[in-house]
Amino acid sequence: MLTFNIINVDRLVMPDPCYHHSHTLNPSFRLLCSTTPASNGHPEPTIFNFILTVLAGGLLAYLSIRWVITKRKNG
Repeated sequence: MLTFNIINVDRLVMPDPCYHHSHTLNPSFRLLCSTTPASNGHPEPTIFNFILTVLAGGLLAYLSIRWVITKRKNG
């Protein structure tokens, strides 16, 4: 799930990372990404983004495993 987030979702959310050199981040985007001098103004994921991705991946894995087990028990 983390790899999916980094490869696909980040590219959908910010197709041009250089856009943020001259524009400010909106509040919802600022929650998931931050721009620091170390990244030269390019957005990079925050700790909250990492935690949210790990929790979403864990929940998705749990629900899919539970669905498979239930499906096998019922036939």
